[in-house]
Amino acid sequence: MQIRDLNQPELPPLEVDPKGGQITALTFDAKGQRLATGNMNGRVRIWDLTRSPPTPTDRELQHEGRVTDLAFSPDGRWLVSSGVDEYVIVWDTAHPDRIADKAKGDPQGVNSVVFHPEGRWLAAAGSEGDIAIWTDLTNFARPPETTFPDHEGRAIDMAIDPQGRWLASAGFDGTIKLWRLDDIPVGPDDPDPKPDRILTAEEGGILSISFSRDGNTLASAGNDGAIRLWDLTRPESDARLLISDELTLSAIAFSESGELVVRSGDVVHLWNTSPEYLAEAVCARVWRNLTDDEWAKPIGDGANVRTCDNRPIGS
Repeated sequence: MQIRDLNQPELPPLEVDPKGGQITALTFDAKGQRLATGNMNGRVRIWDLTRSPPTPTDRELQHEGRVTDLAFSPDGRWLVSSGVDEYVIVWDTAHPDRIADKAKGDPQGVNSVVFHPEGRWLAAAGSEGDIAIWTDLTNFARPPETTFPDHEGRAIDMAIDPQGRWLASAGFDGTIKLWRLDDIPVGPDDPDPKPDRILTAEEGGILSISFSRDGNTLASAGNDGAIRLWDLTRPESDARLLISDELTLSAIAFSESGELVVRSGDVVHLWNTSPEYLAEAVCARVWRNLTDDEWAKPIGDGANVRTCDNRPIGS
C-alpha cells in the first residue's frame, strides 16, 4: 500500500505494509488521522497516520474472504466493514482489538456500507440488489430495521453527497439511483422510498461512484471503461463522458481539492474536471476560444466560458 500527498504529487509515495496482502477496501476517518484497510484475506486494520511511519492495529482474520468496503461513523467511534461472506461487522474504535458486533447482511455478499452524515443510520447494499438500514449499532446483531429494493441485480457502490441531500447507489444494472436522505426508511412500518432520480449509463454496470465536494457533480466508473460526470444541477442534461474504453477501472473518488482520482489496475490517474480549468487548458493549447459545439462535447451543455479574453469564440 502507498500513501501519497496530493498537494505534493512529485514526492515519492510512503510505502506501508508492503507484505500485508492485496488491499481491497480503504477509508479515512473524518479528521484524516486514521486509515482503515481491508484485504483479500479478510483482515481489517486501522492505521494511526499521526505516527511516522503509520502504525497499524492488527487483528485476526474476521471476514471469511475479501473485505468489500469500510466506513467510519461521522464521530469516529465506529468502523464498519463488509465482506463477500454476507457479514457486516462493527468495530468500536476505542477497543480496536475485538469485534463490537456483527450482523448478517446479504447472503450473496455485502458490497458497500455508508453512514448517514449525522450518524443516524448505517446502510448496507448487497448482491441481491437491496439496501438494509440499521439505526442502533449498540445492538447490531439483530436484523436491520428495514430493507428496501434498490437495483435489478447487484448493488455495487453507495455514496452520500457532502451537502447531505442524497444517498446515491450504483448497480450492475447500469443505473445510478438518487434517494433523498429524508425519504430513507428507518423503521419496519415506513414505506419503501422511490428514487428521486435515476441516471442511466449507456451500457455496462457501474463499479464506483463519488460526489464532488460541492455535491453538484457525480462521477461514475463503469465496467465498460467509461468515466462519466453527471451535472446534478441540470436534471435533464446527459452525462459528460470524460474517457471511454481506455481504462480497466476499479475505483473513483473526488479529492478535497476537487481532482478526480481514478484507479485503473496498478495505476492512479488524476484529472482536474472543472470547466474553468479545462477552458484555460484549451486557451493555452489552441490559442482561441471553443465554439459552442466544440464546448458541448467535452464540457456538457453548460454556458460556454470565454477564457481567451482578447480572442472571439471560434476564432
